[in-house]
Amino acid sequence: LKPLDLTSACHILCFVSGDKDATASSVAKDGLGLSSELGEDEVSVTMKDGKEIVTPDFADFINVVCMSSNNQTASWRPTFWDFSPRGQASALRFGLICLLNDLYGGDDNAVNVYLNHIGETLHRISTFNQNAASPKSRDMVELLDEASICLAGCLRASSFAREKTASSSCVISHQQIASLAITANSSKSRRHLAAAFGLLLEDSSIWNKFDDDSNSSNMDHWVQYSEVQLTMKRCSEKLNTIRSSSCNIGEVHGSVFLSSWCIRALRLFNY
Repeated sequence: LKPLDLTSACHILCFVSGDKDATASSVAKDGLGLSSELGEDEVSVTMKDGKEIVTPDFADFINVVCMSSNNQTASWRPTFWDFSPRGQASALRFGLICLLNDLYGGDDNAVNVYLNHIGETLHRISTFNQNAASPKSRDMVELLDEASICLAGCLRASSFAREKTASSSCVISHQQIASLAITANSSKSRRHLAAAFGLLLEDSSIWNKFDDDSNSSNMDHWVQYSEVQLTMKRCSEKLNTIRSSSCNIGEVHGSVFLSSWCIRALRLFNY
């Protein structure tokens, strides 16, 4: 397919992958190469029958799928927020695959749009009143997992994404990520959100850009602007409830992962 046709085709397949018809959804996911990818911890280059599936340019895909509703073209075709939760999960995962396949690491503007859509997705899910028996609730939990995986993947792949998140210049801040890593109602999501926060801590260079005080050490900058002490204090408080009747196992689980990433980042910083 020509690049323009490839982008449009993948856009349509992401939308159809969230269709209520199981056959249509399955065929669309297979067309995207996501049949065995969605929900998996590791994001790999899409392969089928031993051959790599060609993906569109990351910026092209994001600009089409996440097009502003103010754009006239958006009025006649669905964009990300028109997709069902399963369609959104497919779009986020396929977007990450496009980013990882991008030779130049993705256009900064496209990365910013992608990052903001992940952040807004996480915000919306965190306020969703979930009923475990509801099919929509199960779809929302799957979307939560996928958004968390893609956030960690994006931060791992893009230094620009790490800097934007650390500076609170995108929809979701580093402290909001840390909070969700404790409170999210999916163990898989908690693991990946903790990893996302840890990836920010491990990149010490991004915290040094917030202060021109040459008398402060890199460690001082890191502690002050990452607010790692606040995060560790909250983890400690949650872990101390483990023997009480008010213990929330999910939050204890999230605190364990989050505090372990904080300690790992501190050890790496000293090297």
